[in-house]
Amino acid sequence: MKNKFFIATILTLSFFSVSCSSSSEPSNSSANISQTDNLTQQNSPALPIEVPQTLPIVQATLKGHDLDIMLAKTFEEKRKGLMYRDKIKHNEGMLFVYTYPQRLAFWMKNTKIPLDIIFFSEKLTIVEMKANMQPGYGMPDHMLDQYTSANLAKYALELNAGSIESFALEIGDKLQIPEIFLSQ
Repeated sequence: MKNKFFIATILTLSFFSVSCSSSSEPSNSSANISQTDNLTQQNSPALPIEVPQTLPIVQATLKGHDLDIMLAKTFEEKRKGLMYRDKIKHNEGMLFVYTYPQRLAFWMKNTKIPLDIIFFSEKLTIVEMKANMQPGYGMPDHMLDQYTSANLAKYALELNAGSIESFALEIGDKLQIPEIFLSQ
């Protein structure tokens, strides 16, 4: 009985020493695949991935100027806004749609271009404007300026910096956009 136990022990140890030995040949074992996956993940670019979001575009008019407006309705769409864009056309912008009038606050986190922001009432009339918000791309959060409306607004429109002046916008001007696109 002791001999059988001894032989079983020797065979078991021999088996473990062969299976744990290294080889100069590549292996298709799952351990090697996992190591490769880990290396791939370590060499991947850091998040967030710097890709501008693509949103539906709606035609609108503001003081006689035809605009192509992206609609940001969800929390995530509004959070990302116009981040990571190198440019937008002179007639492009993004309209941020909220469920009720409130004081709206914006910052330029990861935004590469200067923008104007126009705040609108629930009737789509301008209640406030802020010109030339500066890009915040690459800046730490605590260094970013906040642009907050003093008035209640339900919508905010970001356009290229200089648009307020070049369109000669005034308080009370109305954004014309099919209201069906504004529903949540």
